[in-house]
Amino acid sequence: ATVSDDKTVRVWDTSDRHRMLRCRELPHGGRAVDFSPDGKALAVGLNNGSFVVINADTLEEITKFHHRKEEISDIKFSPDPGKYLAVASHDNYVDIYSVLKGERVGVCKGASSYITHIDWDRRGKLLMVNSGAKEQLFFE
Repeated sequence: ATVSDDKTVRVWDTSDRHRMLRCRELPHGGRAVDFSPDGKALAVGLNNGSFVVINADTLEEITKFHHRKEEISDIKFSPDPGKYLAVASHDNYVDIYSVLKGERVGVCKGASSYITHIDWDRRGKLLMVNSGAKEQLFFE
């Protein structure tokens, strides 16, 4: 799946055919996208500090949140099986959401610059965060 400033999320066939399967308009330009581990949901970070979770097959909205002012720079489901969703922003924070509860359950603080990349360990217990200041931070 891809997102862009044209305010769309697109799901692609990555076989030899390389064609677009589905497309949906978003309320704002997209900055980051991630499939849930089971492939049933897509999390989309937007350039206004919000994000939406949509059904990967129908592209219908499941939920949305808006806790940040700056753009969402990365978004990742945890691998256990997608119990948590980490949402990185240019506000220098990573918000952690419980997918099951549908609420924010934590905030990772301490970066001195905007967040560029995030990734979970294989167990979904440790989150690695890279910032624009070339910091590498770890959160449990």
